[in-house]
Amino acid sequence: MNAEEGAFTILVKLSQGAPSDFLTKLMSNHPDSLERADTAKARAQADGLYKPYAQKPINNKATAAKVPAKKATKKKK
Repeated sequence: MNAEEGAFTILVKLSQGAPSDFLTKLMSNHPDSLERADTAKARAQADGLYKPYAQKPINNKATAAKVPAKKATKKKK
């Protein structure tokens, strides 16, 4: 359910958080994105499905490949 809230939050950010004017609200058949995000979050919390998003640290360091040690070979006589 975090994805649903996140999607509406992104829509709010894209519209720079500006509330819709009266005519836009009148012609729209959906509530504002911020209201929809809050509703989605409340519904997820009520259902016990909401987990706050916490970004894990990014580790982009390449690990050095271990080169196997060469075995000594015997020379033929």
